[in-house]
Amino acid sequence: MTVRTLWKIIRSPILFLGPLLAIQSAAWGFSKYAGEFLSLGVGARPMGMGGAYAAISDDASAIYWNPAGLVHVSQRQVMFMHAESFGGLVGHDYLGVVLPLEPNRSALGIGLLRLGIEDIPYTEWNLQTQRPRIVREVNDAEYALFLSYARSGWKGLSLGGSAKLIRKGVGDDHALGLGVDAGVFWYLRPSWVVGVKLADMTTTPLVWNSGQREYILPMLKLGTAYKLTSRLVRGAILIALDADTRFEDRDYAAWASVSGVSFDPRAGFEYCYQHRIALRAGIEPDGFSAGAGIRLGIGDVDYAFLGHNELDNSHRLSVLVTF
Repeated sequence: MTVRTLWKIIRSPILFLGPLLAIQSAAWGFSKYAGEFLSLGVGARPMGMGGAYAAISDDASAIYWNPAGLVHVSQRQVMFMHAESFGGLVGHDYLGVVLPLEPNRSALGIGLLRLGIEDIPYTEWNLQTQRPRIVREVNDAEYALFLSYARSGWKGLSLGGSAKLIRKGVGDDHALGLGVDAGVFWYLRPSWVVGVKLADMTTTPLVWNSGQREYILPMLKLGTAYKLTSRLVRGAILIALDADTRFEDRDYAAWASVSGVSFDPRAGFEYCYQHRIALRAGIEPDGFSAGAGIRLGIGDVDYAFLGHNELDNSHRLSVLVTF
């Protein structure tokens, strides 16, 4: 398969979804960034590679990145991640469990994502002092519960999907929503993979207890990865490229934007020495990332550092246990 043929395949969803979702968003009055907490990523290994993980997704984080990759998890896995983001302002946690039903043919995954901010001040204007004053402090907590399934198909192709329950809450206000993700994983060559994930494919509604509605529009993630194993480097080199395509008219907030469709590229690199020690680097829309990992018996321990162009840096630690 040539690069030109591959581009013809992956560009079709963009050309089809772009105009359709632009009309839909205008008609429904969607809320931009309504599902932003879902875009922060999970796992220290993926984030150390800049979030370019749609075509890698071979562990318990695949529940989030690309559910089709779950078929490549041959043993039961549990992953836990904790992150202190933006100078410790935001707490970010993830728990994922994968249960292979038929090794390399089908698998089931369950994941829970939480994002929380504590002690958010609510203020009001003091007429006497002519200054704002804090009247109370509230907490913000946002959750996503994933139930995923994947199955391998014809000639290196696997398909997967996730149903997800979303809950957002700020103080006494809360919202609930139900969304669907879908993914494709395709081995073009033993060392060359293409991955596609369509998040919130049906447009996810969030209904607040006040009666207000928000809508999370679909996000299309296209990725490819190439792995080179060589005795010269005593290990393996993995290179990945992703493009996140959104239909929210983000304009200048995105790397590129055309007719209401925005694009954010990602790139990742990993060198794994003798399948035991890994060094990583990545480029993402908000800055750069780096990380490292080590394999210890039945588990992997990974760390990622995420730089940010405007906010404080973030740190992520994840543990993956295989049994």
